[in-house]
Order: sequence, then structure tokens, then C-alpha cells
Amino acid sequence: MSIPAYLTEKDLIIPPSEVVTLCKEYKVNNVFFVDNIKHTNSLRDSEDDDVFINVRGTYWANYIEPPFNAKNLGETILLRLLHEIGHVINQHPAKYVSSSSTGLKIDRENDNWISIFGEIEGEAWSFAFEFRRDKPDRYNNLAKLCEDWVRNHKYSKKDWLLNAEDQYRNIFHVNLSKKIFDIPDWVKEKYPYLF
Repeated sequence: MSIPAYLTEKDLIIPPSEVVTLCKEYKVNNVFFVDNIKHTNSLRDSEDDDVFINVRGTYWANYIEPPFNAKNLGETILLRLLHEIGHVINQHPAKYVSSSSTGLKIDRENDNWISIFGEIEGEAWSFAFEFRRDKPDRYNNLAKLCEDWVRNHKYSKKDWLLNAEDQYRNIFHVNLSKKIFDIPDWVKEKYPYLF
């Protein structure tokens, strides 16, 4: 197992056993929750198929609107996890990510929608969204488990709110009903069951 350069073993949190079981089913070697402000994104180590899931809520407001439709931080964590599993099962190379002692460096496209839903990332998100659609009972149970974990974990330097409406307003300065993201048609066509 190779740990990203900016993390130490004390940053690695063993997730609930049901999460570990899910990961083993999809050939993830090791899964860790990470509560570290340098760990801004979840990632997969493509050499070992280990996944490191960002459990912080700093950016969870981005997951509230479609196509993610997360109801809380726990569901956001589950979607991040399923996305990384999507990379594992598709055997994607980790060509966009590098790490140093200061944190992650992610090479992104100029167009955020292409960065998030184009090629490799889109395949990984497809796995996450299809898991939610095709296995709703298991998905809902895992989402509740992750939300219970969020409510019991003692976060370091918490800078977010747990209520979706409040977090959305806090980050975007508008009510959730306003919907600020202009989602391109090609994303809607790729995931029609999410809109």
C-alpha cells in the first residue's frame, strides 16, 4: 500500500465494516476515510487499487444538485466512494493526479463539466449512479450508515454545515430552490435517469 505523500497513517480511518465489504466485492484492496484538509478529493492508487475517500464536507454543496442529488454529507461520501470503485472496476490509470507533501495536484480540463463527466471520470460516475439506480436498498442502507458515521465522527477543523439547505446557502449565497448550475445537455443525455 502506498499512502499519498501528504498523509500519514494516523490520517487513515478504517470505515464501517459494510463499506469495507462493499469495496472487497469490487476488488478494492484497502479503503480509508480521510479527514485531512490537504485531502481535497477522493482518489484511487492505481498500482494497489487502494482508495482514499475525502470525508470532509467543505465542498459537499456541489453534490446537492443534479446529477449527484445528494441529500446529506453521508450520501456525498458514499457517492465519492462509489466513484472511486468505478475507477477500480474500469482499471483506469491515475494519470490526472499526483501528490506532494502539500497536497493533491489534479490536472483538470478548462471546462469543469468535461473534467467531471468526460471519458474516465464519466465512466466512474456512471458506476456510482447506476449502483444507486440498480441497487436502491443497498445504496440507501450504505448512505444511512455513512450519514450515521458523519454524525458520530469528531472532525478536525470543520468548515461546513450538515443541513443541505443551509450548506447550499452558505456556499452559493442563494436558496437551494434557485439551482445555480447550468448543466449542459450532453450531461443530461448521458445520465437521463438523474434529471
